[in-house]
Amino acid sequence: MVQTTTSGVGLRIDRNLASGSTDRELVFIKQDNASDDQPALAIQQDGAGYGMYLDQNGNKAGIYIDSEATGENPAIHTVGKYGAFFGQDISSGYGLKVLRDIAEAGSNPLVNIIDTNTSNTSPALYVLQDGAGYGISIDHNANYPALYIDHDGVTSNNSIKIDSPTQTTGDVISAFGADSLQTGGLLYLESDSSHTGTRNLV
Repeated sequence: MVQTTTSGVGLRIDRNLASGSTDRELVFIKQDNASDDQPALAIQQDGAGYGMYLDQNGNKAGIYIDSEATGENPAIHTVGKYGAFFGQDISSGYGLKVLRDIAEAGSNPLVNIIDTNTSNTSPALYVLQDGAGYGISIDHNANYPALYIDHDGVTSNNSIKIDSPTQTTGDVISAFGADSLQTGGLLYLESDSSHTGTRNLV
């Protein structure tokens, strides 16, 4: 089908039936041969419009993917200058939610942020919070460190740096409510270096 007029559409498929009257998809594309390595659907957009536009008005997911792929083949794979953008414009929602509810004994974290080029000088993660909420909030309920930093390669720089705090009466670093302490401590610092030079732990 080729559209040769400036108005109208090249292909339109309509259905106006209640859910009790239907039992299948409006459009179904099936690629059934496991040896075929070509896409089931390809869209090429050379113009200034969207490659695909979806106006989802029902109270259900706009796009739902059930992927059984393994071998580090993600359900969604984007490549480009800007990989993905998620914007929240309705109150009491969220911009991004990542969930795992399995007894995972593997080696992969729930979220990977990997910036592997050694010449890179930009942050791997940037958080901007202009409101009164936390920049990062961690609710950690397991008997394990809530924040762990393995900082290899540094020789003369900081592992944690707080730059130009503006407090006038508050504390730059605060640890409070440790009312369950018995034989533990509020702060533990250790250096077991064999170097004989002068150094400060604090």
